[in-house]
Amino acid sequence: MKYEEIRTQATEDLKTDIFDLAHESVRTANIFTKYLDMLRGEKVLLKKLEDEYNKLYKDSYLWYHGEADDEVYEKNPWPKKVNRMDLPMYLNADENIIKMTDRVVLQKEKVAYLERVVKFIENRNYGIKNAIDYLKFTQGN
Repeated sequence: MKYEEIRTQATEDLKTDIFDLAHESVRTANIFTKYLDMLRGEKVLLKKLEDEYNKLYKDSYLWYHGEADDEVYEKNPWPKKVNRMDLPMYLNADENIIKMTDRVVLQKEKVAYLERVVKFIENRNYGIKNAIDYLKFTQGN
C-alpha cells in the first residue's frame, strides 16, 4: 500500500464524532485492529526489502571487486577490479543499490508512520474519556 493511501485512510479513520463519543469509543478497537494488521504487513515487507538489499549489496560488492562467479561476468561484464578502498564509492553510486535504498527508506517511513498511528489509537479512548468528562462538567453533571 502506498504511503499516501495509508495517510488518507488514517486521516479519515481517526476523525472523532464529538456528538457520538460512545460509538467512537467502541469503534477504537476496530480501528486499532485494522492499523495493527497494516503495520504487521508493512513490517514484513520491510524485512523482505532489507533482505533483498543485503543480497544486492553483497552481489554488487563481489561484482565490483572481481570476485563474482564467471557466469555473472558473462552476463554483465566489468572491465576492471576495484580496489577495496574505492568500493564504497562504487557501491554508493550504483543505480540498483540507490533504487533499492530508496525503496527501503520509503518502507521504513511507512512503518514509522503506522507505528505512530497505532500509538495514537492506543491513547484515543483517553481523549474520548476526557471529552466526555468535559461535557459532563460543562453541563453541570
